[in-house]
Amino acid sequence: MLATYEFLDAEECSRVRDIIMGLQEHWVNRASGFLPFYTLGAASYLDTTSTDQEAYYQAAMRDNPILESHFPMLYEMLCEKLAEITGFPTHFADKMALPGFHIFLYNKTFEYPVAHTHFDLQFQSLKWEYEKVDLEHPISFTCPIVMPKTGSGLNYWEITRDETKHLSDGELENLRRSKETLYFPYKQGNLIFHEGLVLHQIAPSKDLQEDDERITLQGHGIVCDGVLCLYW
Repeated sequence: MLATYEFLDAEECSRVRDIIMGLQEHWVNRASGFLPFYTLGAASYLDTTSTDQEAYYQAAMRDNPILESHFPMLYEMLCEKLAEITGFPTHFADKMALPGFHIFLYNKTFEYPVAHTHFDLQFQSLKWEYEKVDLEHPISFTCPIVMPKTGSGLNYWEITRDETKHLSDGELENLRRSKETLYFPYKQGNLIFHEGLVLHQIAPSKDLQEDDERITLQGHGIVCDGVLCLYW
């Protein structure tokens, strides 16, 4: 279900963090300015809907060159690691956003469960222009670059997309409340790997301090024509 693999060391994480901080002019606030939650890079779950993908593809065209020019080694290492994990040759999906970054700066609100509970179904809203596309076995991955001093992780529930696809939002929420909340702790630099089809949520932080940051590399993958195609 959820697995973790060694990926970046502390020095590599520090270098990535410094580059991200130097690109603040390209961050996008995703909380309407009310909270310090940003992304660096286009994100399909934020920039597209089931009926309108154009804004996402335009954002990807805008941001991909910035990411490519500043993180070439990181992306090369990511493809190599995911190829090792999955056994598929790996590259980036045509015309789609490169894996990017979630950035949470200090705010006490993030000590509460404000993140949405969800399944990773972004792939359903995108155009996969390949002959064979495996939408039954998507992947999602996260790599913590910086974490709050008290740690960070993922909340999840033993509820799958298949068993809930016919439920209303209210019925799904009632089911979630009836289940135990499980917690998967992150380790800085490790790659967390899963299918994204179990209900999950960014876990609240604890006892945040003013200099705390939570920065993660984020992305997904779909096997197309025998190749794992990465995107965000």
